Amino acid sequence: MIRVDSPPVQTAFALALLAALPFGCRPSAEPPSLNVEAVAADQFDADSATWSKQAEVTPADQKLLGRFFQSHPAWTDSTELEGTPVVYTHEDRRRFYWIRPAQDEPIWTCIHFEKKRFRVSHGAGPLDSAAH
Repeated sequence: MIRVDSPPVQTAFALALLAALPFGCRPSAEPPSLNVEAVAADQFDADSATWSKQAEVTPADQKLLGRFFQSHPAWTDSTELEGTPVVYTHEDRRRFYWIRPAQDEPIWTCIHFEKKRFRVSHGAGPLDSAAH
């Protein structure tokens, strides 16, 4: 019998998650009418910091997200985290935003990484419109 907590099984699980990250957890269900660029500005100010949008999800970002999904497996199949996130940085902090359509304005889910800790937050409209 194979133990789920055995190192080969844990390694295989982590590699599977990392391989899936560039494609998201599931295919994106965003309609073409959603203007992600309007919500995902190049920069915004929040929490006494200026956050800058990154051009792409880097291997280091994939590693952080892999750690998040490994320690929070309930989020792996979440419809809130479909597709590729928009990544923002400020110094050594990272925010991963998944932006989705809603009736009046886009809604988003953010995974904030700082000092080896993750925090999940939710909001609607511009990314600087809510406290994280």
